[in-house]
Amino acid sequence: MSPTDRQFIADLQQHAAEARTLFSNAEKPARERMVVRALLRCIGVSFSDDDIRTSKEEQIDVVFGQASFQVMTILGGRKPGQDWRERDAQSFRRLRQGLSRL
Repeated sequence: MSPTDRQFIADLQQHAAEARTLFSNAEKPARERMVVRALLRCIGVSFSDDDIRTSKEEQIDVVFGQASFQVMTILGGRKPGQDWRERDAQSFRRLRQGLSRL
């Protein structure tokens, strides 16, 4: 495997690790703020990142001005992050096999 291939694989692994971190429980408030930012952009509302705050109140995830949001993730019975872990392992296994044949 060439150094370029090794670097490519290392970069993919780094990006996958960052994605797993983003989808971890610790990053849930950040994800919820991201969802509200995306919603506000889609409906054309101006805001700054400081305007969007994580709520300390139960049942409310994010506060923007006088608006309160509860963000829900619907997984359909799957475990959070399980898809990423499985896909990550399969993808890198296939990539390594493919590159080793070159």
